[in-house]
Amino acid sequence: MYAGRKETKTRVLSVIRNQSRPFWIHCASLGEFEQGRPVIEALKTSYPDVPLILSFFSSSGYKMRYDFPHADCVVYLPSDTPDNARWIVHDISPQIFIFVKYEFWWNLIHELGGSQVKMMLVSGVFRPDDYFFNSLLKPLKQLVKTFDILFVQDEYSAEVLRTEGIKNCVVSGDTRVDRVLENAGWARIQEKWIVWKKQKKVFIYGSVWDSDMHIVRASVSHFSDSLHVIVPHDISDQNVKKLCQTWEDNVSYWSDDFFNYPIVVVNTIGILNQLYTMADFVYVGGGFQKGIHNILEPASYGIPVFFGPHHQKFTESYQLITCGQGFSIRQFDDMQETVEELIRHPSELLKIREASHHFFQSHSGATRKVMSYIRTLIT
Repeated sequence: MYAGRKETKTRVLSVIRNQSRPFWIHCASLGEFEQGRPVIEALKTSYPDVPLILSFFSSSGYKMRYDFPHADCVVYLPSDTPDNARWIVHDISPQIFIFVKYEFWWNLIHELGGSQVKMMLVSGVFRPDDYFFNSLLKPLKQLVKTFDILFVQDEYSAEVLRTEGIKNCVVSGDTRVDRVLENAGWARIQEKWIVWKKQKKVFIYGSVWDSDMHIVRASVSHFSDSLHVIVPHDISDQNVKKLCQTWEDNVSYWSDDFFNYPIVVVNTIGILNQLYTMADFVYVGGGFQKGIHNILEPASYGIPVFFGPHHQKFTESYQLITCGQGFSIRQFDDMQETVEELIRHPSELLKIREASHHFFQSHSGATRKVMSYIRTLIT
């Protein structure tokens, strides 16, 4: 990260030299990138001749998307110092600077707020206990007011902002919804999965960590007549071997030409979206440590989605729980009871599918709203 930041200025200048003022979109990491991605792609489609700079805070996001084709330059955002902020705002002078979700770089925001650069937040989430609402940090709250517009995911976030006297907000929804719906539209499963599935129920465990494996092992054991696909978050050989030691050699792997066992371990990245097309039940990992991974992606297929208790920071978890598609569990018994109830009453699965369809239709369109606003700024 340190080495990468030393190259930022040189790389940005090499891209924008003798060109029009660029768009600059900043994401903390890979998750925020997926939320900002629909806007990035829409910007590049609508304004192909305008340079687009994509920046990250984390090395994980940068390393995964350093060659993203819809960005002219992918860099680390320089450290949040006054000098770096002045360089971005006055030397580079983007037409628009977009922060995604909850990235607040205060020196940069301060400099942007007093400039001709339009400053936006996309897919924002706000809660009453956000640190910048503390009375001792009033100057930071004042900086939030300098955004030209804050696009937030839900009405609750908008109400929090209004209570704090911040009026420059619009409820647009989550741009990531547009992305998962697009992905669901083109996802196709390989023939070997179709042969393997036959007529059995399929459980998929997506982005699981060691802390999730007590749920996975119990589920595989209890629902032994079903098929199980385990997708570790860490696909290194050492981690995969550790997670699968319970079943020894009685598992197949994604790289196999065909599957001989009811348990398949996916030791590659980038195919979860395809796998969800054949799932009957999904468990998403991360909820027994820092927080759950992407639950919108499996939910877009209208199937029940289970996750651990650490989901409080994720708006979509409450939304899916409310519509009856998401289930927070603390132990396998919680999951077992729900799955067996749904299997006994197929009409409940139909209700989940209908509720899911309504949820995604009512929450789509955030990208369109953001782009409609941007078009009023571009002359």
